[in-house]
Amino acid sequence: MTVPTDLVSLPKYLTSRVTVFVMVILACFVGMFIATILRINQATILNENPLGSSGLLAITQNRLQNEMGSLQDYLVYMHGQSEQDLKEQLQAQVVQAHGHATYLYNRFQDTLSQSELQSLLVETLRRWRFKQGRGYLFIDDMQGLCILLPSNPSLEGMLLKDNQDDQGTFIMRTILDAVKNPEGAGFARYRWYMPYHGSQMYDKVSYIKYFEPMDWIIGAGDYLEIAQQEIQAKALQRIVSMNIGQRGAFTVLDKAGHILYSPTIEASAERQHYTQAENLAFRSLMREMLLISQKGGGFSEYDWFENGNDESITKLALVQDFEPWGWVVIADMYPDEDQIEQAGWLALSSPYVSYIKQISGVTIAVIILLVGLVWRYRLALIKLQQGISSHASDAQLAFSRTRQELDIAACVFDTSREGIMVTDADNLIVATNPAFTKITGYDQSSVLGKNPRFLSSGQQTSEFYRALWSSLAVFDQWQGEIWNRTKQGDIYLQQMAISVFRDDQKRIKNYIATFSDRSEHVLAEQQLKYLAEYDDLTGLPNRRLLHDRVKQYIDLSEQRGMQKFSLLFIDLDRFKNINDSLGHNVGDVVLKQIAERLNSIVRDVDSVARIGGDEFAILLTVRREEVLSAAANLSERLMKSLSAPIYSDDLELTVTPSIGITLFPDDGNTADTLFRNADTALYHAKEQGRNNYQFYSVEMNEKASSRLRVEHGLRQALEHQEFFLAYQPLYSLIDGRVTGCEALIRWKHEGKLMPPAEFIPLAEEVGLINGIGDWVLHEACRQGAYWREAGVGIPCIAVNVSGAQFKESLLATVTRALEKTGFPGENLVLELTETALMLDTTKTERILLTLQKMGVRVALDDFGTGYSSLAYLKRFPIDKLKIDRAFIDGLPHDSDDKAITASILDVSRHLGLETVAEGVETQEQAAYLTAHGCDVAQGYFYSYPLSPDELETVISKSNVI
Repeated sequence: MTVPTDLVSLPKYLTSRVTVFVMVILACFVGMFIATILRINQATILNENPLGSSGLLAITQNRLQNEMGSLQDYLVYMHGQSEQDLKEQLQAQVVQAHGHATYLYNRFQDTLSQSELQSLLVETLRRWRFKQGRGYLFIDDMQGLCILLPSNPSLEGMLLKDNQDDQGTFIMRTILDAVKNPEGAGFARYRWYMPYHGSQMYDKVSYIKYFEPMDWIIGAGDYLEIAQQEIQAKALQRIVSMNIGQRGAFTVLDKAGHILYSPTIEASAERQHYTQAENLAFRSLMREMLLISQKGGGFSEYDWFENGNDESITKLALVQDFEPWGWVVIADMYPDEDQIEQAGWLALSSPYVSYIKQISGVTIAVIILLVGLVWRYRLALIKLQQGISSHASDAQLAFSRTRQELDIAACVFDTSREGIMVTDADNLIVATNPAFTKITGYDQSSVLGKNPRFLSSGQQTSEFYRALWSSLAVFDQWQGEIWNRTKQGDIYLQQMAISVFRDDQKRIKNYIATFSDRSEHVLAEQQLKYLAEYDDLTGLPNRRLLHDRVKQYIDLSEQRGMQKFSLLFIDLDRFKNINDSLGHNVGDVVLKQIAERLNSIVRDVDSVARIGGDEFAILLTVRREEVLSAAANLSERLMKSLSAPIYSDDLELTVTPSIGITLFPDDGNTADTLFRNADTALYHAKEQGRNNYQFYSVEMNEKASSRLRVEHGLRQALEHQEFFLAYQPLYSLIDGRVTGCEALIRWKHEGKLMPPAEFIPLAEEVGLINGIGDWVLHEACRQGAYWREAGVGIPCIAVNVSGAQFKESLLATVTRALEKTGFPGENLVLELTETALMLDTTKTERILLTLQKMGVRVALDDFGTGYSSLAYLKRFPIDKLKIDRAFIDGLPHDSDDKAITASILDVSRHLGLETVAEGVETQEQAAYLTAHGCDVAQGYFYSYPLSPDELETVISKSNVI
C-alpha cells in the first residue's frame, strides 16, 4: 500500500485510517459480548419453556400469516404481469415480422410486380407461427380490407370495418386506430371467439404496426385468458419449490375442489377433484379447508400423521382465497418448528437486555466522541491545503473548460448532418464542413474565398434576396426555403438558416449558414399524399379522395343553386371466386382492365374511383334535368362494357357488374348520406339477381336497416341460445320405415321463427356460417348419441354442410364432434352441394376420402341443379344422391321432370348409390318415385320437421328398433 504525500490526499488518508481502526476494535468487542449473553439466555429460556402451547400457537399463526402474505403479494404481481408479458411477446413477433416484410419488399420491389410482391409477403407471413403454433400474423389495409387471416381465410378480401364484438366494439376500427400515431404502432384490445370454445367471446390483445410500402397493418394477437393460464402455471411452479419452515408447505385448489398442487398428492393426480384422492384423511381435510374458504378464510388446527409415524401431530393451517384466479391457498406447518427460533427472540426481553443496552449506549457515545475529534483534525488539515491550491485549481479549471468547449464545437461542425458554410464580413467563404460537400458536390478547397452566389439556381427573384439581406441587417438572422444548384447542375430545395456573428464592437465578423436538402422530404410528402388519395393497383382515386370530391361538389352546388349530380357504386359479381380459384395475380389483371374500361366510358369531368377490393364508384355531373336519364344510360353502357370477356394468360374471364345509384340532393345532402345510400342501392341490385342497376329509395333503406338488425341478432344468436334443431324423418319407399332423419336448423328471433332461407345466406355473406355450422354438427351428434343411449333406433342423422365449411378444417370439426358426443361416424351423413365439391377437385377428393375412412357417409344434395358431372360422381367417394325438389314438383305430369328424375335414378342404380327424393308432397309423387326405384323420400307428404320427442314417437310407430 502506498502512502500519499500530496497536500490533497494526506489529510483524508490519516483521518480515515484512524477512524476505521477505532470503530472496528469497539464493534468487535461489543458484538462478542452481546452474542455471549444471548446464547446463555436462549438456553435458559428453552429449558424453562416459558412460551407454553398458547404462546407457540400465536407464534405459528404469525409465521403463517407472514408466509401467506408474501405468497399473496407474489400472486398479485404475477396476475398483473400476465398482460404485460403478453404484450411484450406480441410486440416482439410483430416487430420481427415487420422487419422480415421490409427486407423482402426492399429485396424484390424492382424485380416483381406489385401484385406478385404482395402475394410473396402474404404467403410468407401466412406461415409465421409462434406460441406452440397457436399464434399467427394478420394483415389488413388502412381501409379495413382483410388481406391475411390464417384462422379464417374465407374473410380475406372482405371489408370488415363494421365487425363488432359482443360489447359493441368495432374491431377493425379499433385495430386501425392503434397505428394512427407518430410511431405507427400500438396495442388494441377487443373481444373475439376463442378456437374450440363455441360462441363465447374472450378478451384479446393485439399489437399492430403500420407497413408503409403497402399501406398495410401487420399485427398479431392472443387471448388474455390463455396468458393468465400460462402465468398461473408459472406461479404453481414457484409454489412447488416453496417451503414453510422444515415441514410446512402450500396447497392450492380451485374453488370447485380440483387439486392444482399438494405435496401430499403425486403430480400425476393433480387437476383431479379432491374427492377422487385415495387418502381418506386428505379428502376429509380438503373438505374442511373448502368450508373455511367459503366462510372467508381463517386458521384450522388438526391432527396429522407424518410419513412413517404412527402417532398424530397437531398441525396448524391458514386458508385464504386468491380471488382473481379463483384459487384456495392453504399454508400449513407444525407449531413446534418455531420454538427454538422464537426463544432466541424472547431472550431479548430478559433482564440481560437492560445490561446490554447500558454497555451499548456507553460504547456508542465513545465512538461518536472519537469520530468527532478525528474529523475536526481532518478539517483543519483540509482548510490549510485548500488555501494553497485554490488559485492553481481555478486557473486549470478555466483552461480545461475552454478547451472542452472548443473540442465540442469542432466535433459538431465536422459531424453535423446539416451543411454549414461560414463567410466573412464581405460574404466570402472561409470554412465549410463535410456535409456541405456531400449536399452541394463542392469540396472546401474549391470554394474558399468565393461568394456563395455560384450556388444560386436562378429561380429566386431579386425581391427574395433583398428581403433576406434586410432580415439579416435588422434581426441578425434569416430562415426559410431556397432553391439552389449542385455541382452536377441538379436543382434542389434547401431549408436554410443564416445567423450574423458580431465582435465586441458590434461589427459584423461572420455569416454562418446551416442548411439541409429538402428534396427527398418533398418527394416523400408527395408520395404519401398520393398513397393516401389514390389506389396503388389501378391508379384511380380511392374512397377518401372521392369523398372529398363529393363534398366539394355539394359545396359548389349550394353556391350555384343546388345543381344535381349522381353517385354510382359498382361491385363486380362473384369476383371473389376468381381470386380463390385462379389467384390474386389474375384478380389484379381483371381489376386493372375494369379500371381502364371505366375510364374509357366516362368523360374527363367525371370521377372514377376504386373504393374497395372489387368495388368502384363514379361521380357523374350533368345538367340538372338530365341527371336521372344520364345515370341510367351510363349504367347500361357500363353493364355492356364490363361484361365483355377479359383475357389473361390464355384464360377468358367474364365478370358482371351490380350498380347502385343515388342522386343529389334527392337522396341526401351530405357525402356520408350519399355514400351510405349508394351502398344500399348496390345491395338492392345484388338482391335482384346481380348484373343490373337500381336507384336508391326509402323502401330500400328500410330494408337495409332491417337486414342490419337481423345481422346483429344473428351474431348473438349462438350466445343467447336462440338456435334449435328440428328433424325431418326419411322414409324407405320399400317398406315404409324411418331410415333416418335430416337435422334442420331453426332460429327463434325476437319471439318468432326466422325462415332459414332468410338467415342462412346472410350468415354465409357476413362470415358467421362456420360457427353456426359447427354448432349444428355438434348438436345433431349429441342428440343422436342421446337417442342411442335411450334405445331409440335412428339409423342415421344427415347434417347440411355449407360450401364455406367445406375445407380441411371440417375434418377436425367432425372428429371433435364425434369424440365429444360418442356418436358413431357410421351413423352420420354429411350433405354437400355440387358447387362446394367442384371448387377444388383435388382438395375435395382428399377430404372425402378422409371422411370415408372415419366411417362418415356423404350425400350429394340438390343433385341436378349444379354441375351434375357423371365423371365426378365416379371419381368422388359419394354414398347418396338427393334429387332436388325442383324436379319432384312436376311429377308425374311434367315430361321434363319425369325424364330428368328417371335419368338420375338410373345413373344412381348403376353406380350403386342410394337415392333420396326431397320435397315429396303428394301421393302421386310418392307412387311415381316408388315405381321407378327411388330408395328414400322425405317431404310434407310424410312428415313436417319434428321436435326430438315427436320424432321418437314417429320412429316407435314405424317399428324401427
